[in-house]
Amino acid sequence: MTTAEKSHGMLFNADMIRALLNTQVDAWPTKAADDGKPFKFQTRRIVKMIDASRYDLGSFNGNRAVFNLRPGEKVKTGRGPTVRLWMPSFGVNCPHPIDALIYAKETFAHIPAMGTIYRADKPYGSAPSRHWEHGWKSSIVMPRSAARIWLRVMNVRVERVNSITDADAMAEGAFGAMEYSILWEAINGKGSWLKNPWVWVYDLSRITKP
Repeated sequence: MTTAEKSHGMLFNADMIRALLNTQVDAWPTKAADDGKPFKFQTRRIVKMIDASRYDLGSFNGNRAVFNLRPGEKVKTGRGPTVRLWMPSFGVNCPHPIDALIYAKETFAHIPAMGTIYRADKPYGSAPSRHWEHGWKSSIVMPRSAARIWLRVMNVRVERVNSITDADAMAEGAFGAMEYSILWEAINGKGSWLKNPWVWVYDLSRITKP
């Protein structure tokens, strides 16, 4: 990584981290280090936009997606017969375009005698140390310096989350689309799968830590 190259953190839960750790480093197309375990080279993140259910994808050039209002969509506002139309179209910049550098943010702890340790490596429910009082720290606050998994964006596309195939679900580290839908709801909340939001689909190559 050059001094001019920026990196951005991305949150991953323990199952995703374990799948990323089973992904070969500096290899593209990538494959599993252990064929008997899930590996991960794809992730989906919600496109943050205004009422996504009212818009269809118009175009995407790898950096910016343009969404068009569905025909007939309109909303009444205020009192009386006044009708305000939604914006006919608008663009959203991709947060992580092709070639972007990402570090995986995960639940961690720092113990002076041991250095940084990671929740995904420990049995469920275990504490970092019976002698250490503060416990695990949220992935949200993980600094870049503590990250052990680094990723390069190789490709991006935009689609509805329900469009995922079994092959793509396996690329996500799941065993199929059904299991992925359960994982999605566990992360994004009950009913989030049925909302079928637009998502950025990132193809990721695991790389050596810069």
